[in-house]
Amino acid sequence: MRILSLIIIGLFVSGSCLAASRASNTGVSAAASKSAISMSPIRTGQPATTTTTQPLHTQTASDPLPDQPEPVDFATPLITAIEAVRMACDGIASEINSMKTLAGINTAVTGVGTLAGGGALTTGLIKQSKDTKMQELKDMLDAIEKRDASNTPGAEEARNFYEVFLDLIELYKENSETSANRDITADVKKIAEDEIKELKTQSKSLGNWRTGLLAGNTATSVAGAVIANKNKVGEDLKADIDSCRLAVSGLSRAHTQAMFDIAANSGAVDTSDANILMSTAQKMIEGCRDLDFISDSQINSINKKSNAAMWTAIAGATVGAAGTVTSVMANTENTRDSDGNKEKNLNTASNVLAGGAAAASLVATVLNATQISAINKISEAADKCQGAIE
Repeated sequence: MRILSLIIIGLFVSGSCLAASRASNTGVSAAASKSAISMSPIRTGQPATTTTTQPLHTQTASDPLPDQPEPVDFATPLITAIEAVRMACDGIASEINSMKTLAGINTAVTGVGTLAGGGALTTGLIKQSKDTKMQELKDMLDAIEKRDASNTPGAEEARNFYEVFLDLIELYKENSETSANRDITADVKKIAEDEIKELKTQSKSLGNWRTGLLAGNTATSVAGAVIANKNKVGEDLKADIDSCRLAVSGLSRAHTQAMFDIAANSGAVDTSDANILMSTAQKMIEGCRDLDFISDSQINSINKKSNAAMWTAIAGATVGAAGTVTSVMANTENTRDSDGNKEKNLNTASNVLAGGAAAASLVATVLNATQISAINKISEAADKCQGAIE
């Protein structure tokens, strides 16, 4: 009986513990379900879901304000492009204007050379006429000497013989008593000798003038050749013009991009500074645009004219130098006193060379003048660009 009682008590205790355990589990599950339901909104006909709570973010000063666009940098690209144009284009006008000044100086120099060469030719022709008249008088005196030697003088014969020298006869009549029976040969000889002396003095003076003018022509031709050789568009200037064109092209692109950006952000950001830069850029683009129309052929034409003027001036200097030497030789006492046609031939050669020197100087002057015209076309564009970037 005692053993049976202990078995019954053990069964009772085990049942109580099992009931308590079930009750505890049921309470925990109910509490968990209630908590889950309270965290999820209840929607009719929709299954309940579980949400996860995120930590809150604290706003800082570095973060952009809500609904505010990112700032747009209009200024930097334009400023960079504008400064690039200033650096590339500045000084081109000065170089080209220096070329124009040199071309003007060279035109004046070769123009003076043309006048000097023309003056030498004119002086030589006058000298030649004096020498011709002097030679006629010398021939006349030789004839008189021959007549005196043959003892066949006579007033009437003398008058007939000197019909070609009426000026001398008239001069004689004004200064001497005349008689139909008087032999005037001696008087005419005296007048002729005085005239020859005067003509010789004039001829020598004219020869000196011709020599001096030819020397002046030669000097101007040498100077013209030096200036023409220097007055060319060098590779550096060509590179500067090309760089300026590229810089202006870059500014044009930057200007166009800024125009689109300003239109897209109008009212959202302050664009007043950008508008000022836009105006400056537009002024430069319009001012330097004409440089794009300067072709390589225009630049090359300047150098071609310069080369042509240089070689023409060199030819003129060579001819002028030869004419100067010839004129000096023709005007020496030994040449004058020599027999034959040496003086006449030298004078003729000197005059021909003077004409050639004058012609060369004239051609060089024309070439220099046309070079100025070619430079002016580039100079106008460069001056306009320089004014726009300053």
